[in-house]
Amino acid sequence: MKRKRLAALLMSVVMSATVLAGCGSKSNDSSNTSGESGTKDSITVSMDGNVTTLCPMESNTANNQMLGNLILSSITDFDDDWNVVPNVAASWEISDDGMTYTYTLRDDVYFHSGDKRILAKAGGYFGVILLFAVGAGIGGAATAHIGERAIWVSCALLTVSFCIMFKRERRNEQE
Repeated sequence: MKRKRLAALLMSVVMSATVLAGCGSKSNDSSNTSGESGTKDSITVSMDGNVTTLCPMESNTANNQMLGNLILSSITDFDDDWNVVPNVAASWEISDDGMTYTYTLRDDVYFHSGDKRILAKAGGYFGVILLFAVGAGIGGAATAHIGERAIWVSCALLTVSFCIMFKRERRNEQE
């Protein structure tokens, strides 16, 4: 019995020492500074796994989504009372039938290259996401009516969509 208590005490001391050692550092290593006083050129984020992509369309893990939320801005956001508020958008209009949303972006919004034409490409990606969501709904409804054949219809429509997308991509690269 005395041995178990001694072992438990020893483990507690070792674990406490490990936690305290990891809590801080008095290192004066400034190899990470960008030259300006007090600024850094990197950020360290603690995660429980690897990030596999930064593309929002391919983001399928919590780590990808968490990092994406840190480095990407959305068109709208939520305030403290969960009301939709502008983020990248300056304003937006919703059509009378509720089917068309028209966003006006802030004037100070630029993309990595500073070229606003990239906005069209980003809009295309959001369109693809929207089409996949609509397609999933239609596919679910079609399955109720035509059964397993809906899978083949969906495959055919996806193949056509991919061909159109890649054809447009090639055309944009040539311009």
